[in-house]
Amino acid sequence: MTNQETQLRYFDFPRDKRGRLLLFLTLLLSATLYWQRTYYDNIVSAGRMGGFIFLFLSPLYLLWIIGIVYSIGATIKYTSSKINLLPFLFFVGLLLLSYRLPLPPLPETTYFFEHREEFESVVDYYYQYGFYQGVNGCEASDVYNVPEIFENVPSGCVRVFDDAVIELSPIYRGRAYSIVYIEKPDFLFSSRACQSRGYVWEQLDTQWFLCLETN
Repeated sequence: MTNQETQLRYFDFPRDKRGRLLLFLTLLLSATLYWQRTYYDNIVSAGRMGGFIFLFLSPLYLLWIIGIVYSIGATIKYTSSKINLLPFLFFVGLLLLSYRLPLPPLPETTYFFEHREEFESVVDYYYQYGFYQGVNGCEASDVYNVPEIFENVPSGCVRVFDDAVIELSPIYRGRAYSIVYIEKPDFLFSSRACQSRGYVWEQLDTQWFLCLETN
């Protein structure tokens, strides 16, 4: 066997059932890892921190751990016995890819960019006319109602801090994300959803943030 043939053998597609089974198992584990990352986002967005117990103790997660441990041992053993690096490289590369691949955008992010002009109009309206003191659960100081003329902006309470931070209500019920306008980065500390009772999940633009309120 020539050196070139030997090198090709290192990356030859497995022809036996065991090798193909390892490739299939790697695909399954990688898809499950990507799903777990998505499920993690759903737990956080709904504020269901107790859901982590379900995630880590669920039969699916335990099977995934068993599958990972088995695959590591089986892949190393197969690679050394068959002198074939393809299953090992496939295993490492695909798992890294499923961990690094960006997740689909959150519904709130998509909604904001679909109706961005109207969100910006709310800010312009506030600085030109101000908001009336809120009603129907929005009576606290610094809390207002969104004017009814804005149909695609969440109709719940609006919090305004230091005339520089405008926090809109969550777009979807049961989810704890809020769209927040911050006039200057220095005023980020004034935000309730982004600082004192939560944190910035994603910066949508220079002055717009998606914040997750956790308390």
